[in-house]
Amino acid sequence: MVATHKAVNSLMYLLLLCLAFAAGSCRGRSASSESPPPTPPQDRRAVQRANLRAEAWQLVICGGDEGLGAWADSLAAAPPRGKSVVVVSCNAVTQGIPAVIVGDRLPDGWEAVVGPVLEAIRYTPDAALQLSGYLDGRTASDSMPTTFTLYQDPDAEQLLSYLRITAEGGWWSIFGGQWAYRLRAADGTVRLGDYADGSWEFATGSEIVLPPAQRAATTPAGRAVYRLDGTPLPPRLDSVLLIALAADTGGVDSISSVYLYPSVERIGLRRGNMAAVQREGRSLHLVPTALRSGDERPEFASPAFYAGMTFAHEGYRVYNGYGGREVVPALDSLKSLSINAVAIVPYTYMPAADRVGELPVPTGAGAENDGAVVYAIRQAQQRGWAVLLKPQIWVGGGWPGAVDFAEASGWDQFFTAYERWITHYARMAEAEGVPALCIGTELVQASLHYPDRWQAIIRNLRKLYGGKLTYAANWGEEFEQLTFWTELDAVGLNSYYPLAGDTSVSDAALLAGAQRWMDRADSIARAADRPLWLTEVGYRSVEGAWINPHAEAGDRGASTEAQRRCYQAMLAAAGKSTELQGMFVWKWPSYLGYRDRWSTADRGFTPGGKPAADLLRQFYQQRTTSR
Repeated sequence: MVATHKAVNSLMYLLLLCLAFAAGSCRGRSASSESPPPTPPQDRRAVQRANLRAEAWQLVICGGDEGLGAWADSLAAAPPRGKSVVVVSCNAVTQGIPAVIVGDRLPDGWEAVVGPVLEAIRYTPDAALQLSGYLDGRTASDSMPTTFTLYQDPDAEQLLSYLRITAEGGWWSIFGGQWAYRLRAADGTVRLGDYADGSWEFATGSEIVLPPAQRAATTPAGRAVYRLDGTPLPPRLDSVLLIALAADTGGVDSISSVYLYPSVERIGLRRGNMAAVQREGRSLHLVPTALRSGDERPEFASPAFYAGMTFAHEGYRVYNGYGGREVVPALDSLKSLSINAVAIVPYTYMPAADRVGELPVPTGAGAENDGAVVYAIRQAQQRGWAVLLKPQIWVGGGWPGAVDFAEASGWDQFFTAYERWITHYARMAEAEGVPALCIGTELVQASLHYPDRWQAIIRNLRKLYGGKLTYAANWGEEFEQLTFWTELDAVGLNSYYPLAGDTSVSDAALLAGAQRWMDRADSIARAADRPLWLTEVGYRSVEGAWINPHAEAGDRGASTEAQRRCYQAMLAAAGKSTELQGMFVWKWPSYLGYRDRWSTADRGFTPGGKPAADLLRQFYQQRTTSR
């Protein structure tokens, strides 16, 4: 179960926390009862982010069986680098350290902390509860308030199963949580709710309610079949099961129960995993509409000119990301721009520019997991659009161009992990008939210093993928000095070249700036005898957008006129290009209404609803109808 020495270790973690923050925050923990009640911090997201970044966490085990303790020990044994996770018993909680509490009851004295919350979300004792990243009110007035995440379930076996599924999304999935709260009633009804805006209040009026499963049939083999959310019963269920279990060594005979879901969104909302086929013991959970046999792959179809938009995964609530229902209206809204292609961008993660990690493929619901990415690909294909699959690395504390290693062993580890990761997406692109794959993005040090490693990767990818390959080089040094363009099918440029250096500048000067970098790009593509693709290009709707197009908005004011002028110059230069055969504008969100970084004024890259959109539509109409 839980080792007794860990309760003692928790005191050491409190001392570490005291050293990490102001000494006054530790003294404040023992404020007298005469102190006025603390006022909860208003910036909830800032408090939650600070707690996720904290060096020390505690996993609190409150009841359950030995399996729960063993699971907690295994999680604590492999935390991310720079983190310490200690497992403690229910009554050894250390106040002031972010906590995850799991079991069938609360720690002693926590009724006052959690009681008002349970009342707000209409909790009943027979329900299973997940409460994520909530403020510990006893620390609200401290310089570093702490949060807790609670997993409570009277059924220990069910709780452990849910925790294991959730943990498949990675360490952060357990400690961060996907929803503000998740309640599963005894009858199987699930309620999912979020916080209201940036506050600690709950948006209970917009919670998602998932009704219990309905038993629909019993197969001749005696399998119980359950329908969820009105999923139709497939006319040939046995054939569906064979397709679903094609790569499963357990076989169909070991399945006793089948649960059918209408979409990857719904299986993700219910199970925390968006895979179309999920096996758990003798139960099979699957999305029949997401299954595709090998002979159903679409043929590669490349347009003469890729009139494209980067379709960005901006929603992490399952329903508003790549695999969710909001994808449909978001993609439909792109029709007004006369596009014929989208770039779909799943991310992996490196903890730091000099530390590789696993380069994982996301699995948690709400992330750019395979089920969600495939759903977005197929939705684009249903509209007759081509897809550029463009996997990228999110680098903690930096950007891909900063990835570098002092030792050769670091580069060996990186390229081994990288080839494994990009091969995963090459197989996906092949299976889904995706006509173009971007093999890398802005990895400046890796591309300029190790071209031979890239050439080897390209050769291996061509053995399993029959579409076109490109690389998205960062503007400037990388794009202009990269040496393996001839190994690829297109020269890819992420173009954030400045158009001018002054805040006050004429349209003629902006056009001259755009023409300079377009001519330079044309010459590089011509020398490589490859077509030019702008794998990224775009401008924020901010004042002086032309000075440093890739930069954050900072304190610049919103300006759709500045964005329009940038597009006017860029599109005029693009119209004169002799080599340009594709362009993917940065960017369009996976759900309508998204605002960059919760800004009250839209200062993001999205051209939708702004004057720049009219210019882009006109340009795409001209390029796609004249060829």
